[in-house]
Amino acid sequence: IGYNGTKGFQFLQNVLTTTDVVRYAYITTKEVELGDDDVLILDYKINIKNFGESPSSFRLGCINSNSIQDSIFMISDNYIKVAEGYGSEYEDYYCQTDTWYTVVLKITPTEQTGYLLDEAGDVLIKVDREIDAGSTIKIYPINLEGGSPESPDRSLDREVIIDDVNLYRIAPDTYALNIDSDASTPDGAILEVNAEVTIAFNQPVIPNKGEIISLYSCGMQVTAEYKISNDGVNAIKIKFTQPLTYFTEYELKYEGIQGLAGNVLEGEKYVFFTTEDVDVMGVTSQPNILSNGTVSAGNINLAVKNVGEQIQAAFIVAMYENPDCPRLMGVEVFSSTVVPSGQNDIPLTLSGSYQNIEMVKIFAFESIDNISPLMKDYVVIELTEGK
Repeated sequence: IGYNGTKGFQFLQNVLTTTDVVRYAYITTKEVELGDDDVLILDYKINIKNFGESPSSFRLGCINSNSIQDSIFMISDNYIKVAEGYGSEYEDYYCQTDTWYTVVLKITPTEQTGYLLDEAGDVLIKVDREIDAGSTIKIYPINLEGGSPESPDRSLDREVIIDDVNLYRIAPDTYALNIDSDASTPDGAILEVNAEVTIAFNQPVIPNKGEIISLYSCGMQVTAEYKISNDGVNAIKIKFTQPLTYFTEYELKYEGIQGLAGNVLEGEKYVFFTTEDVDVMGVTSQPNILSNGTVSAGNINLAVKNVGEQIQAAFIVAMYENPDCPRLMGVEVFSSTVVPSGQNDIPLTLSGSYQNIEMVKIFAFESIDNISPLMKDYVVIELTEGK
């Protein structure tokens, strides 16, 4: 069952499908031979439709037997808990019915690590323990107790679905951690300003402190707030929690990502993407406000065609020095402007004058607090002579 770039295989495929309800006392797999340096990784999704009647507890992640001392998680009284005997430092997690969780087990002949992830990919529980598993491993992903595999106790009325079961045997020195380009955000992607970048790998990863994420634009590092979580088990998702700049090219650099088997991604890697263009409302002509590199104070009229009903809009006039790598030199905001239905000249009065300007962009949004764009294209004015 060596990992060879596929997703591994499912346990007992005749019963573990996306629709089968599992009410069996035990679910097991074939015995797996594990070398001294090999790492065995099991991951699967679990959805508890109904906890059933007493006895209500059952176990997850049993190694070589289904007894409580060989389990890493247990579910009891609607809580997912670290199995008995691990100490009191682990907090119980309230388990919602009809909700998908992911269980991940990392096993070596001497150690076992268990992770419980929620639907968003965040780690809810992590637990480590020393074991003497030997070189032959048998895994019980779930033990529902009661009855036997041949004659399950259906009076308990439990409904538990497990799906997307994957098993990997990885020799860290042989199977390097590499990027799965087909499942990752492609270079050159056009993303929203609340960008979400997915980086997929050829084997399981869990977010860890070794990750170093940097964002660049025009060769300069920029400050950005983001959150890292799992996207499944083989990918991480980087979600920018503060909007990036519209219509801007970015380079996302990452390094130090570690696979669950211990492999570390070698070298610096990059994802190149561009944020979306700002939509505009329908401009019939451009105001002539830029002359010899100067934007002068005073009134400008923006000819706008509003195909809908009268609205209140926020206009932003932004002045830039370099169209190829825009440097913002000034901005003026018109927070509440009436835009009647039909074609109209919208007066905007600039309070200041700006020098060395090569490009002006005028944006229209629903409001300053809601930057939903109202137009289809930029109004872009570029200087063609001098400064």
